[in-house]
Amino acid sequence: MNRRFGKRMLARGMTLMEVMVAVALVSLVFGVAYRVMDQARRETRKGFWLQKMVTELRNGTRAISLRLKKTSYPTTIAKTGSQQTVMSYKEKRSYDDSGRLRNLVVRNSNDMNLVTKTGIVPSSASTVVLMRFPACVPEMDIDSYTPGIITWIEVVMEPDADFSINGLSRILLRERDEAYDTRALPDRAYGLTTAFDPTLAVASRKVLVGDVSQVRIDTWAIDELSGVHVTGGGSVGTTTKKKYLVSMRIDCVNPADKAMTIGDQSSVTVNTDVSVLP
Repeated sequence: MNRRFGKRMLARGMTLMEVMVAVALVSLVFGVAYRVMDQARRETRKGFWLQKMVTELRNGTRAISLRLKKTSYPTTIAKTGSQQTVMSYKEKRSYDDSGRLRNLVVRNSNDMNLVTKTGIVPSSASTVVLMRFPACVPEMDIDSYTPGIITWIEVVMEPDADFSINGLSRILLRERDEAYDTRALPDRAYGLTTAFDPTLAVASRKVLVGDVSQVRIDTWAIDELSGVHVTGGGSVGTTTKKKYLVSMRIDCVNPADKAMTIGDQSSVTVNTDVSVLP
């Protein structure tokens, strides 16, 4: 009787040990599987983030480049008698009856220049205007009158919705429209006095790129011949102006992995002068 009881207890003891070993093995297998799945999930999230940022950076820098290429000053295209003349905000040109350029005056005003930050602008908790410039539609006064349009375009960096957690910003575009009419001015567009008005209503606002850690803006300038004019007395004068290349690089960081970064750049030769924002 006692021997049978002892054998039963031994058998039960062996079964309990097997169960414990089986549980340990299953836990080990599930632990390894969980770590593998978690690592795969992390890598998948990184891949999705990278794909998203490649698209945002490509489309964002393209949008900025397209608008920089449209930089321009206000212009009046008018018909005087049988002749059609073009009058610019920045330059005043005088011609004789034969069409020879007799005089060229360049306006000394920064009100319609492209204004920009320069150097590295890091992400911050405040909204920063990185760049502002005009893109103008000419005023037409030929057979009928159409006023000109100045579109003020701003490239802005503002804090992300989760800035308190990740410390990152986002880049957006803001646009404001303003009409101009120079029929009362003798020099038409050359006599126009206007500047950016922050009270103008925002006509368009579009977020371009998120997860931005910093932006770097650089400008370069070269002298370019603007015109050669001959006075009535026969003296020859030349006028030069600066041509500017503006470059903006946007760098982004993965909020979940700060070691993972990506960036893209926009570089455009603009059609206006450039001034530096303080």
